[in-house]
Amino acid sequence: MMSEILQIIPAELGWEAVYAYEQFHDERNFDEDRGGYIEEGGYSKTQLICWALVKRNGKTVVVGMIQNNMQWQDATLTFVDEERKNFIGYNHPSCDLDWTFRADAYRTASLLKEKKRPMDLK
Repeated sequence: MMSEILQIIPAELGWEAVYAYEQFHDERNFDEDRGGYIEEGGYSKTQLICWALVKRNGKTVVVGMIQNNMQWQDATLTFVDEERKNFIGYNHPSCDLDWTFRADAYRTASLLKEKKRPMDLK
C-alpha cells in the first residue's frame, strides 16, 4: 500500500490505536511475573503519536501513526494499519465502544477467511 503523507498534526493525549490479538490468549498478553493475562478482552491499545493526512489509492484519508516497534524498519513512525494487520479502530478517553466484542468479531472473521481458502494440495 503506497501512501503519500500530505500533512501531519500531533494527536491529543489519550488517543490510541486498538489491535485485536490473533488468538484470545495471545502470549503477548501474558505476564509471567503476574502469572496471568495483562488485559482481558483479547485486545491491546497503543498510544497515537500523530494524525496524517494521506493520499492512498487515489483517495485522501486521515490515518493515525504510532511509534514503530519493528527493528527491521528504519522509520520511527508507522501507520496504524501497516505495522500490524489486526488494527480494529481508534480509542479515546470518552469512547464507550465494546473493544472485547470488536476483537472477538475480528478473530471470527479471520477464522472464516481461513476456512474459505482452498487448502494447498501436495
